[in-house]
Amino acid sequence: MSKRTRRRHTPEQKAVLIRQHVVEKKPVSEICSVAQIQPSVFYKWERDLLEAAPALFAGRRAPSREQELEVKIAALETVRVELNGPLAFCAARDDRMTS
Repeated sequence: MSKRTRRRHTPEQKAVLIRQHVVEKKPVSEICSVAQIQPSVFYKWERDLLEAAPALFAGRRAPSREQELEVKIAALETVRVELNGPLAFCAARDDRMTS
């Protein structure tokens, strides 16, 4: 039995396949056969697209991974600054006690 590796499809490739079904009215079975994917995979992509549609119509895009990480970094820096105050006080007090 040969082991098949998982293929990765780019967002652009997924959009092309879904567009073929929605705009060109190609049958899902034909699209999946040519693309060598299971219909369940195609329908998941289609569902993901439809779930993301409200954000597009609301005039805002879903945050990118980079934006999410920038928010987390800013939150961690705030916590670090808040914790640095008491730590600086403790370090200064230790210096006075050893002098």
